[in-house]
Amino acid sequence: MCKPKTIQMLDLNSVSYRVLKLPEKAFTAKDVARLTKVKVGEICKTMLFINGTTQEPVIIVVPGNKRVNTAKVEPLIKGKPRLARGEEVLSTTGYKVGAIPPYGHKKNITTYVDTNLMKNERINFGTGVHNLGVEIKSRDLKRVVNFGVADLT
Repeated sequence: MCKPKTIQMLDLNSVSYRVLKLPEKAFTAKDVARLTKVKVGEICKTMLFINGTTQEPVIIVVPGNKRVNTAKVEPLIKGKPRLARGEEVLSTTGYKVGAIPPYGHKKNITTYVDTNLMKNERINFGTGVHNLGVEIKSRDLKRVVNFGVADLT
């Protein structure tokens, strides 16, 4: 099997990682936690939002046990965010809903990561494939993607 782009990018940036092979497809952070025994708070819930003013996409990454507070996102993007529809997610990121990684998208997308997630020693996220995840040290995420850190939950 060919390595997903997300794992290739870790290799290119000399980031150590652990591959998480799931016995079945996972679509939510709770699914991943159940299938891997990883703490749901260490799992990146990566979502695509659309700025209602500019129509620009933005990636928001929060812990799997938290919900995005759009009122906290609004001042960051200077517009009212709305969750992207499935077809928008695929056309913008190249990935399907439930398998969006925090980097490696078709287009360069402004990305924000919740402060709570970065407090973890390690984080887990999707690779773009519903039954394959990856775990890295949270501090290493900056080696593969530029992102802002903010309180988003």
